[in-house]
Amino acid sequence: MAIFLPLALLSGFIMVLILIGTFASATLFHPAIGAEGTDGFDAVSRGFSYIFAKPWHYIWYQLTANVYGVICVVFVFIFAVGMCTLALDAGEKLYPQFKNVNDFALSSVVSEKHSRAHYKWDIESLVTKPHPYGRTMAVAKEIIKPQYVNFNSLRGDHKVAGVIVLAWLLVTLGLAYSYLISYFISSQTIIYFILRKKVDGIEMNEVYEEPEEEEKPSAVTVTSPQGEKKEEGQAAEKKS
Repeated sequence: MAIFLPLALLSGFIMVLILIGTFASATLFHPAIGAEGTDGFDAVSRGFSYIFAKPWHYIWYQLTANVYGVICVVFVFIFAVGMCTLALDAGEKLYPQFKNVNDFALSSVVSEKHSRAHYKWDIESLVTKPHPYGRTMAVAKEIIKPQYVNFNSLRGDHKVAGVIVLAWLLVTLGLAYSYLISYFISSQTIIYFILRKKVDGIEMNEVYEEPEEEEKPSAVTVTSPQGEKKEEGQAAEKKS
């Protein structure tokens, strides 16, 4: 069996390449299908071809997109949390009895478990223990400083108001979370276009568009002066 060890090593080498190509180019499959109007097999082959042809370009693009994305996402989340906090604080200053509703809504959004955790912000901790959601909750806690209120301790009208305020907070913060998803999809699409231009020389504005079907002229019956009926659509086809 030892004589066949080179074949085993060769198969292992091929499997490692397949694994690397699959995990590295998985985010390029959907942009390839959307941009080229092709099937899944062609999308996979394009993804493998681009990352193996320009591996260092691919790594640099991903690092740049991730670093810039983290900065943008953190800004969007802090902006959204600050906006909600200032709006609720303004309502609390105008109506002091709104405080319980305010505290309940904010404490429901900011996770008590994650906000009480202590995170280190040095480079090593950010790389080894990123915990983006927990760190976001910790930053939100420092901005909001919520007082955790039990829902059952609220009176009837405050419960209704608390649910309404919480729903609006979830919608507002949900838009911030949607920015994260849209940024990821957009960045991977742009990376695909750049790699395609580097490898295949195809311009970034060249995207597959489905051809529009030409509308056939509808047949309209027209009566001639001699009393003969003709269909305009058929007459046009005969002339052509």
